[in-house]
Amino acid sequence: MMVAIALIAGCTSSSDPSPEPRLEMRTSMSSDMVKATSVKTGAVQGGLFADSIRVDSVRILISRIKLKRSDEDTTNGGRDVKTGPALIVFARAGVRTAFNTPIPTGTYDKIKLEMHKFSGSEADQYRNDPTFGDFAADRVTVIVDGTVYEGGTGTPFRLENDDTENLWMKFDPYVSITSSTTTSVALDFDAVQVFRAGGSLLHPRDPRASITLRDRLKLAFKLTKR
Repeated sequence: MMVAIALIAGCTSSSDPSPEPRLEMRTSMSSDMVKATSVKTGAVQGGLFADSIRVDSVRILISRIKLKRSDEDTTNGGRDVKTGPALIVFARAGVRTAFNTPIPTGTYDKIKLEMHKFSGSEADQYRNDPTFGDFAADRVTVIVDGTVYEGGTGTPFRLENDDTENLWMKFDPYVSITSSTTTSVALDFDAVQVFRAGGSLLHPRDPRASITLRDRLKLAFKLTKR
């Protein structure tokens, strides 16, 4: 899937003595509480009622993050900036750094997050791992944890997705890396894009809404200006 993104304006000077520039990605949530705006509250699919939905964390299991050079760049190939398995984590508690890594000078137009599903042998290896164990049991790629409120009472929920579709994001304009600076981009998760359709809510504990919710997850990620 392709998502248009924007480069964070400006570069910050790097304290790294190396002449090689760096790329930093931070994750955040622009919205973690979703409320129905229509009089007809409740789930779009199914009949479970919900007042509001709060997202506490989103975790994505990846095998690789890769930058692609633009067609105008005469240097061939791209650049792996993170290899896995690794997690990209979004938390309502605040901004997190996904990576901060040296990159070669050049012009980059896309970044790719390769979602990863554990193989059978990997699942056995990581089943009891404190970081990756949740992804091993059912071999999922995305986990969303939160609370759904019904009549004022909160109930925990977990939404999982096992798709392995890569997340392509396009820089607009291109990222031009020319000097020993740190260029920062921020990947944002917007819970409204997942759980609210029209003015009503998709209930995360309703199995009849699960396919729609998983499909809508891809709409929630974008890069925003800090």
